[in-house]
This record gives sequence, C-alpha cells and structure tokens, in this order.
Amino acid sequence: MRRLLLVITLLLFVGGVAAKEIPSTVALDIARGVLGDTTRGSDVIVAWDSHTLGTTRGGDAPTFYVVTPTSGVGFVIVAGDDRIAPVLAYSTQYTISDEDMLPPNFAGWLRYVDGAVKYARENDIAADEATARLWSEEYKPVDATLLNTARWSQYMPYNKYCPMDDGELSLTGCTQTAMAIIMHYNRWPEAAKGETEPFTTLTKQVEVPSRDLNHAYDWDNMLYDYVEGEYSEAEGDAVAVLMADLGHSFQADYSAIGTAALPNNVAMYENYGYSPSCYHAMRDYYSAESWNALLRSEIEANRPVFYSAYTADQAGHAFVIDGFDANDYFHVNWGWGGVSDGFFKIEGLILQEYVFDTTHWAFLGIHPVRDGEIDNLIYLSTPGMTTKATEFKMGETFIIDGISIANPSVINFRGEVRVGVCDIEGEFKSWATDAVPFALDSNYATSVVNISAKVDDDIVSGDRLRTFYRAEGRDKWHSMMPYADNTQWEIILKHPSIGETTSLKFDKTTGMMTIMHDEDVKAALYLLGSTVETGVTTTSRAMTIDTTTLNRQDIYTIYLERVGGGESKSYTFTLKNL
Repeated sequence: MRRLLLVITLLLFVGGVAAKEIPSTVALDIARGVLGDTTRGSDVIVAWDSHTLGTTRGGDAPTFYVVTPTSGVGFVIVAGDDRIAPVLAYSTQYTISDEDMLPPNFAGWLRYVDGAVKYARENDIAADEATARLWSEEYKPVDATLLNTARWSQYMPYNKYCPMDDGELSLTGCTQTAMAIIMHYNRWPEAAKGETEPFTTLTKQVEVPSRDLNHAYDWDNMLYDYVEGEYSEAEGDAVAVLMADLGHSFQADYSAIGTAALPNNVAMYENYGYSPSCYHAMRDYYSAESWNALLRSEIEANRPVFYSAYTADQAGHAFVIDGFDANDYFHVNWGWGGVSDGFFKIEGLILQEYVFDTTHWAFLGIHPVRDGEIDNLIYLSTPGMTTKATEFKMGETFIIDGISIANPSVINFRGEVRVGVCDIEGEFKSWATDAVPFALDSNYATSVVNISAKVDDDIVSGDRLRTFYRAEGRDKWHSMMPYADNTQWEIILKHPSIGETTSLKFDKTTGMMTIMHDEDVKAALYLLGSTVETGVTTTSRAMTIDTTTLNRQDIYTIYLERVGGGESKSYTFTLKNL
C-alpha cells in the first residue's frame, strides 16, 4: 500500500462566502504564526508548491504551499485557497523532504489536497462562515500530547529478512512497519510463539515458507531511529526479525516496490500476546466529533493507534497516530523514518458527488495482555438498549425490550449482562435488573430481550440506565460501550432541565457566541418567527453564532427543544445589550 488516501480534513463546505486564491505572502505569514519560536531567528520560505509537484498547471494558482524555515526543522502546509482550512498540517520537530523524494503516502495526500481545491474552484464552491473565520484567526499549536514512538521505515535494516523479489529484498510494508512501531512502544511481547503457515503472495506469486516464531525479541537493541552506518549488526537484526515475523503472520503481499497487508488480530492475540479485544473501528460509523474523541481516548490510554485508509481503487497506506493537540490536529508517524511526520487534521471528505476517500479505519485496543484484566470484549451493537417506556418512577416495573450485543474480539465469550442505574456523571448507583446469562462466539452478535427492570431508589435529575457485562467466573462488571454512533447505549430516566445543562459564552473581541447544550437538544436562532441561518453553525452539542452578521437593533431568540418534545426553552437578546 503505497499511496495515502485518507487524509486530511479540508473543512470544505458549501456556503455563502466569496472565495479567493491565497498568494504566497499570506501563506508565509500563516506559517510564521504556526512555527513561532521554532525558526530561532530565521525566516520562512515557500520550499515548493503544487506546481513543483506537477499537479497544477503553470498558469493556475497553487492549490497548496509547503513552507519551511530557512534553517532548522519544521514545516507548514498552507492551503492555496480560502475554500479550505488554512493550516492543513504542521510540524515543529521534523523536516519535510524535497518534492522529488517524497514518501509515496505523503505525495498521495498532496494530490488529494490538490484535487479537492481544483474541484471547488471548477464548481465555484465557497467556504462557509466557520471556514472563513479560520482565515481571520492566527493559528498556534497548543497543548500537544505526544507518545514517543520509533521513527522506522521499510528499507534496510528493516527488510533484511523479508522475501526476495526478482533478486531484490521486498519492502517490509506499511502495515508491518506501523504495527512494529506500536509493539516497540509497548516493548511486548518478551517472546512470540507459534509458527506461521507457508503461503504464496497474491501479486508476484512469491513462495513464502513457514516461519518459526518461538524466539525472544531484543527490545534493548532496537533503536528509535536507524541512520546508515550508525547501527550495529545486532541492532539491525533486532528490528528486522520483528518486521519479518509480522509479514509472515499477516501473509503480506510482498514485493520490492511495495508490500501490502492487513493486520491480523488473531495473530496479534495468539502469537504476540496482545488483547483479544483489539478490533477494527470504521470511520463511517461515527461523527467527526465522536471519531476524534475515540482517537484521543486511545492516545490518553498510552496506546498508539494503527490507522489505515483506502480509495476506491484500494490504494492506501497504514500509519501510526501517536499524539494530538488541543485543536484536534493528530500527530502522524508515517513510518518513513520521521520524514514528513507532523500534526494533521484527520477527517474524510465527501464534497457533493465527488468522493475523495471511501474507507478509513483504526485498529483499536492494542495493548498487551500483561496489562491486567481485559475490558471491552463485548459491545452494544445497533440499535443498542431499547424500551417502550417513556416515564420512570421509583418502584414501578418496566420492560427493557432488547439489548443488542456484539463480540468483535477473537475469542468466544460466556458471561452475563445486566442493566444498572448511573448518575449524571456515569457513576454506578444500583442495579435495575437481574443478571441474564448469554454466550456469544467471536465476531457474532445476538440480542437479549424482554428483561424486567425496576428502579428501587429515588430517581434524580440526570439518572440513566446503562448496560454492563462480566465474563463467566469473574467478579468485575464492565460498562458495555456502543460500537457506533447510532447505537443507544443509555436511557435517561430523568432529564436535567435544558436550563441546567445549557451554557452560553460570548467573545466580545470576535463577536462569536457559543451555546453548549445536551446532545438530544436541538438549537436554532430566530428573528421575527423566521430562522436565521447566516452566521449560524450547529453541531450535535453546540450552536455558534457570528454576531457580526446580525443587526444590533433587532431582537433575536435562541430556541432550544429536546428531541421528542416535552421540553423547550428560549432566550431573547439584542446585540446592544450584550
């Protein structure tokens, strides 16, 4: 898999803001703000742009700029058009290679950016107000969390023990390199076990023999980066053995120009001692907000994320996400020796009928079994936990119609499911049902139906029902989490009032007003009974109003309504009174 296709959010929207091409002088100013003290007194230059890469015709304005300091490290990739977010990627620690030496995955991403901007220009698609605001604000990296992962690649010494392809060593492949980086971060296992099956590669018909995995790994001799002539034979062999083991375990499609493979979670469990609850999470199942939160939670748990993406022709690349900043830029280790590593916006883009990427996913929960009891073997699948009951009173029995359960892990499960009452913070309070036994084989789903439930304690604002499970013979109950965004994983027993859970923030400097609310509350702005859309941006939990687009004399109404009815609240304001 040699060409990146996931990549990077362009924040491209249909809207009503006039678009314009960005000159290099503006790109340089933006990059100066991002790099800040990194330049240490040097200036910044446009190292190259889309013309240099050969993706843009000579007479056309660049679609992107690659800006670097005149000395030292760092880079910023700035959009060549204000139809997309200004800062697409940045690094204050690593360099970006010359345009003729780009890693294939990175070159693929730049072609992706180029195609998106060209399409927007050709179809006269403008940015919305939210994107326009990004161009009026200086971006500075803030509060980054970064795991220290190895800067490994696919050539020597990494591919020393890979199969030969027409007299040349095959590349390790991005999948093996990414997984090896994650295993090195964990320094696990102490030793692998088992033996791989012989196989024939799909593309080149290379005969790959079985491989004995019953040996220890020399983690102490694996360097964080390898520089030609600066490592010993033992240090080179240590990483090469790991790479070859993974390629055989994943039955990689080896070749000297590019090696493709998918990670095998059965092998990760049986041969390498990683949690059987490792699973593939599909981006399409989540909102952008939930997906970013999922990635952040893995990093916060000290688990680098294996990430992969594909275009319709199945070209793609695997890499490691090993950090994030407070602005939802994620740090990418491309698996190319540190080249072009940096912070990126990780988000798919579908612009009207034009599909820029089709599939991307993450391999989550990669942690050694040494780390204690395994959690999250069992998940709620769609539709989740359901009931026809709409009102709940202490001591009154109601029926949980069904609990849909999935087992994406690599081992069969036997245990119990039970529904409990939690408070507004998710802390367990008491049981609402008896335990119900169930068994579920690996990669299967089932439903437990018609469960009698009753809340024995006072129901207070914010109380909710959640589902728990425990394995046979275990005492500990685990919360059953949703496998996708559209899975109902909790039932609110008593909603806090909209007034209790809604907050308003107004920035007089920028004129931006933000109303934060519950996810099951919808928000809208009204003027004289008609909705106001200009300057208003809504998400699942917030409404943002650009008050610079409003009339200072008019009286506006913020209207909030809980989905399903039953409660609403409104607030009126005029700009002159703010």
